[in-house]
Amino acid sequence: MICFAMIGYFVSEIFELSGIVSILCTSLVMSHYAWFNLSPQGKNITSILFQTLGYIAEGTVFIYLGISSIFYLFFKPISWSFIGAMIIIIIVGRYLAVYVSYYIFECLPGSPKNKLSFSQITFIAFAALIRGSIAFGLVLKITDDFKYN
Repeated sequence: MICFAMIGYFVSEIFELSGIVSILCTSLVMSHYAWFNLSPQGKNITSILFQTLGYIAEGTVFIYLGISSIFYLFFKPISWSFIGAMIIIIIVGRYLAVYVSYYIFECLPGSPKNKLSFSQITFIAFAALIRGSIAFGLVLKITDDFKYN
């Protein structure tokens, strides 16, 4: 399972395509075809393995964010006004995106009968805000790659 996912990633890197999109497409294909060919024990082990690897990868990203932010804090000039503006834009944009998209989908015909409350939508927006911090780690990685190439 891991080798098949890695082959999709390596092929995308060879052709200079998006590795994230490649892994997403590979996982969709694998979930449709490979998952049903596993034994019950294989499904259990595979599920636990990929959850563990996901938590390790997430922890690595947050560690990288922490270390790089400390580096930039002590060794690079900081624009506090830019940081403040970006925090406000990100928070407002994330909440607006969740609220607006929910209410747009609610207006479509065939929308589900059970509606979410305002507090539930707020919780979803807050969870999306926390998960969006991975993008900052990717941006820091990309900007570091461009600096040294």
